[in-house]
Amino acid sequence: EILKADPRCHGELSGWVQIALPGEGAPYRFFWSDGSNEDRRTSLGAGRYNLTVTDRWGCQTSDRIELYQPDPLQFEIDKINANCHSPNSGKLLLKNTSGGTPAYTLRIDAVPHAIDTVPVQLEVGYHQVELVDANGCSQLRTLEILAPVEGGVRLMPDTIEVILGDSVFLSAIAAVRDSISKIEWTGPGFIACANCLETTVFSGAQGG
Repeated sequence: EILKADPRCHGELSGWVQIALPGEGAPYRFFWSDGSNEDRRTSLGAGRYNLTVTDRWGCQTSDRIELYQPDPLQFEIDKINANCHSPNSGKLLLKNTSGGTPAYTLRIDAVPHAIDTVPVQLEVGYHQVELVDANGCSQLRTLEILAPVEGGVRLMPDTIEVILGDSVFLSAIAAVRDSISKIEWTGPGFIACANCLETTVFSGAQGG
């Protein structure tokens, strides 16, 4: 009789095989295809193992034992970085989990979370994301939630003197142009384009 247990995790050496034989043929000799001569094998990985057993009279029998392993744990992460309103506004959503032995558990920074369609809210910084299956096998990744891009704008020079009736060309120098979602110039007089980085202004008699 052959008793066996497959490895619990992909790539793990946790499988074992135990051979049970009737007592009247003892002592038995065991010859495995990998050179072992034990009736109980431990720390085995997935694969095919061939065994020949010889009893005390020289009679032999052979068999083949196959150990299987789960597919590797895999998952994907969708993330949203923090916005300018809150450093805790980053989000993580786990998707496309596969492999291992279901059911799965999600741990973020060692704290368990439910696996569902609701994103987990995270603060800015690095986080350890771990997927654990029913056998305790795990896959670990490091995720970074980025801080929001802080925009900045400069107007140089800060004072311009013009002849009454003349226009002034103004140009805003933006720190991160790609992050701009809205531009608004305000002030007295006529502003040719209130929503452009560069515009022409007729300030009127009082300036401003």
